[in-house]
Amino acid sequence: MARTKSSQRWLREHREDPYVQRARREGFRSRAVYKLQEIQNRDRILRPGSVVVDLGAAPGGWSQFAARRV
Repeated sequence: MARTKSSQRWLREHREDPYVQRARREGFRSRAVYKLQEIQNRDRILRPGSVVVDLGAAPGGWSQFAARRV
C-alpha cells in the first residue's frame, strides 16, 4: 500500500527532528523522555529509592528515564 503525501511528510519531519535523533543516539525509546527530564530538572520529582508506576503505554521512554534515576 502506498503512503500518502501527508504521511510521507510526517515521516520525513519525524526523522529530521533533533529530539528524535538525540533520543536515538542516547538509547531512549522516544523523544518524550526529554519532557520528563525537564520536569525532573525543575521539580526534582524522582529520587533514589522512589517507587514509580508508569500507567502509560508504549514506547516507554519515561519508564527508561525513571529507571535510570531511581
